[in-house]
Amino acid sequence: MKCCCFADDPTGAYKSGHVLDMGTQPAGTVMECCLSPGLSSGCEDTGYIDLSQDGVSWTEVESFATSSVPKPEGGWEAVCVTVESTESFQYVRGANDKCYVDQFKCTIPCSVP
Repeated sequence: MKCCCFADDPTGAYKSGHVLDMGTQPAGTVMECCLSPGLSSGCEDTGYIDLSQDGVSWTEVESFATSSVPKPEGGWEAVCVTVESTESFQYVRGANDKCYVDQFKCTIPCSVP
C-alpha cells in the first residue's frame, strides 16, 4: 500500500504521518516500509514506524534518521527499513515530528507455498 500524504498525522501523535490499512496480519509478518520526508531541503528529523491492531493503541517497531533530500526527477529520497511484527496488526503508521511525510508505503513479500 502507498500514500501521498503531505498532511497532519490523523492519530495526533506526530506532526505529520499517514496510516495504512494492511488487513489482518499475523505476528512475525515481515514488511518493507519506505518513508519520504519533505518540507524544505535538508529538513532533519526522525521517522517512526508503528503498528496497531485497532488503530487506537500503537507500538513503535522502528525509528530512524531522515532528511529531506531532493531527487533529480522531483520529490524526496525515501528511507526504507525492514520491520518484523511481534504481534498481529492491521494498521501501520509512518510519521515524522518536524518534516512532513511526503510519501509512505509498505510492502509485504508474497509467501512461497
